[in-house]
Formats: sequence, structure tokens, C-alpha cells
Amino acid sequence: MRALVQPLKRLASNKSGSVAITFAIATIAVVLTAGLAIDSGRVYNVASKVRAAADAAALAGAKALDGKAMSDDAVKAFTRNYFDVHMQNLGVTGVNIAFLKVTPDRSKSTVKIEADVTVDTTFGRIAGIDRFTISPDTEVEFKQKKVELAMVLDVTGSMNDAGKLIDMKDAATQVINIMIEENAKPDVVRIAIAPYSSSVNVAGFSADIIDDESGSCVNARTGSDRGTDAVPNVDDFPVHNPTGTHGYCPVSRVVPLRDDKDLLTTAITQLVAEGYTAGHTGAEWGWFLISPQWRDVWGGSSKPEGYSDKGVIKSVLIMTDGMFNTAYNIDDGQSMEDASYARFQTICAGMRAKGIKIYTVGFEITPGGRAETELKACAGPASNYFLASDRAALLSAFTTIATRLMSLRLTR
Repeated sequence: MRALVQPLKRLASNKSGSVAITFAIATIAVVLTAGLAIDSGRVYNVASKVRAAADAAALAGAKALDGKAMSDDAVKAFTRNYFDVHMQNLGVTGVNIAFLKVTPDRSKSTVKIEADVTVDTTFGRIAGIDRFTISPDTEVEFKQKKVELAMVLDVTGSMNDAGKLIDMKDAATQVINIMIEENAKPDVVRIAIAPYSSSVNVAGFSADIIDDESGSCVNARTGSDRGTDAVPNVDDFPVHNPTGTHGYCPVSRVVPLRDDKDLLTTAITQLVAEGYTAGHTGAEWGWFLISPQWRDVWGGSSKPEGYSDKGVIKSVLIMTDGMFNTAYNIDDGQSMEDASYARFQTICAGMRAKGIKIYTVGFEITPGGRAETELKACAGPASNYFLASDRAALLSAFTTIATRLMSLRLTR
């Protein structure tokens, strides 16, 4: 380039002809303009990649700030490293990072990146422009939603057949492993467990629920608040008679919302299957476990968030392996099956009205039968119902539900 420009400069300095001078000046201008255009195109390309790297790093840093138990210094180091790696992956070369500042702000759930990146020129040096400076300032807000999930799990006697109880335990454990992340902030994702058969065992919380010390298992709610999540009244919940028709007080107890992976996994491992299927009872206790109306019953770190909190996803997963066949305090002439399903649908409608996402899973049930029809109706959207014909399908259904919930909680 210099070999081309120097003769043109000499030609321009030759005053013997005005045409020659004009031509020389014009040629120099054209060459410089073309060269600067090439440099500018390269700088524009580099600038877009640098900004992409800054945006990606700020988002990654904001995710770490909101979702992981990391100090500010750790977030800064993590973000800087992410920026460097992203620059390499984008193939950005010939640049110098003169300045890079990462500022996390926990009060806003944001990470801001300020940088000065210089790009050396090739043709611009002729005009005395050795480099361009790019300053890709960016700020990203990333606040992950909290998740409350109640797993309503069938522990009736039929679950002892063909290893179904083991399959369900493995599927539920998989949900816990997916959703309760390592080093996550406390109380961001919490899971509750409502095992059910003929009744539900509320041991540890019975004093606030029943006015009878003869047992810890209860039937479905009665009275004017039946089918709702109203604040508990000790007169609403009949103590279950394990020796009566379709009796059985399940050994497995309800577990309120927790983020303790070991505690939840142990509770799943210890599930025991026995009794008949009062599916509506299981469903209502799944609702109670995430209902803000029941905050004082569950207490401490198990208190559910309010329905109006837009930063919380409330969800219930209901799994059964057959027909609902048990209900008490039923109307004259009504079968247990009809009574259970009628109450089930009332409860499901109540949950949906509160914005609760319901996922239902039929495990080895008859396709097209009543059990499937009722589960589909409860779930609402067709995509929220899963028919699991075997172990692999059950694991897939539970995994899909957990993955969906974790995806829903990510907002930018």
C-alpha cells in the first residue's frame, strides 16, 4: 500500500501540471476511502461479536447471581471468564481488551458489563488512524421464578404389582434430582409430597387439622368448604377408620414444601403401597400443600407463597395407576367411583382457577377408559396429560414435567 501511495504523493507534489495534481489527490482519496471502508467493515464485524459476547456473559452472570449461591466476586470472575471464552468461540482475533468491568447488583438481579476493546486498523494507519475503540456497555436483568411442586403419588395396593412402586419411586426421584439443583439459592425450588390411598396420613400436622387424637389419617374434606383450599377447620376432616369399608391408613405421610434433596429422596424411598384409591383426597392434599391459605399449618420454610406473586409457579403432579374407587360421606344413590371423580373435578377446577398448573399421569391405565378421560379433564391443556404404558414411559413423563417447570422459571 505504501509503495502505491508514495509515487502518488510525489506526483501530487509535481506542480508542472494541474491535471496530474488533481488526479493524484483524487487517487489518494479513493484508495484511502476504500481502505477505510475495509477497516470499518472489519471493525463492524468485530463490534457485533464483542457485543454478542458481552450480552451472553452478562446474561450468564445474571443467571449465576440469581440462581446460585455465589459471592459477588465469584460472579464477577465467572462473568469475565464467560466473556473471554465466548470471544474465543466467536473467533474474535486482533483485538485488545483495554478495560472490562463487571458490576453485579443483587437488588435488581442485574449484571452490567462495561468494556473498551481496541481493534488495530490496516489501511487507516495511512491516514493516521491506528486503531478503533469499541465500548459495548450492556446490562442484563435475569430473575428466575420460584417453583412450588406438589407430587400427588398413588400408593395403593395395586402399585405393588409388577414393580410399579419401584418405577414410581425412580421417576419421582428423577424429578427431585432435576429440579433441586446443586448450590442453588434456598427456597427457590421446593417440592412437597402427598402419598394417598384410601386416605392421607397427616402425622405431624394433625393437631391443626383434626379434632381427634384417635389417628392421623383423614378422609376428604366435608362441610361447606368441601372442594376448596379454605383455611382448615378441625370439623372439616373426618378421621379415617382403617377397619371400615375400603379402609387403610397409609404409612407414608405428607411432606410439606422443602428444598432438601436428601429429605425428599428419603421420603420417596420409604413409600409403602397399600389400600384403595381415593384419588380426590390425594388431589386436594396436593392443593393444600401449595396453598397460601395453609401457610400457618405447614409453617417455617414450608410456607407456600401467595397466589398473586407473579414470581412463583405453582404446580401439582397427580399420578395414578387405575380407577378412583373410594369415597366417604357420599350422597344417597351415588357410587364411590362417581363421588370420587365428581369431587376430583371440582378440586382440579379450583386449582386451575387459582393459576395452578396441573400435570396428570396415568400409569398402565386403559387408554380411552374413564380413568384417562378424568385425568385429561383435570389437567386442562392436552399436553399436560401423560399416558405411561410402562416404566420407560413413566420416567419420560416425569422427566418432561420437571424439565418444563424448570424452563418456565427462566425469564429474562
